[in-house]
Amino acid sequence: MKNKLISLVCASTAVIILSGFYLFAGWSVDPTHYYFHNVPPGEFRDAQYTVYNGGPGWSGGGTVSITNSPHPEFYSCVSGCSYWIGPGEDHTVTIRYTAPCSASNSGATINFPTDSGTILGWIGASSTGSGC
Repeated sequence: MKNKLISLVCASTAVIILSGFYLFAGWSVDPTHYYFHNVPPGEFRDAQYTVYNGGPGWSGGGTVSITNSPHPEFYSCVSGCSYWIGPGEDHTVTIRYTAPCSASNSGATINFPTDSGTILGWIGASSTGSGC
């Protein structure tokens, strides 16, 4: 399947959507997604995302939120959860997946606020089975 590039201009803010990657007036998140395979029951894995404000001129930020998960209790922001960064600055956000005591496969959307909107990231994981 080929990636499609869509370019929109709305209220003087350019929005580029490329296979789930959003760029708002110089803002970006890297990487855009993580997936952890076969995490043992009761263990956790951390995913680090870098939010970058490439300018051209406004500071922005806010508090990261995690949404759209059938199991929100598996996911938490453990560091860098709130930020305010200027042009040319970046910030690291750590999202934690904690495996349940039973086999599971789930995902969640991560909302990174900017001065121009919200950049969407994704995290997903599977856990291996029974017992904690």
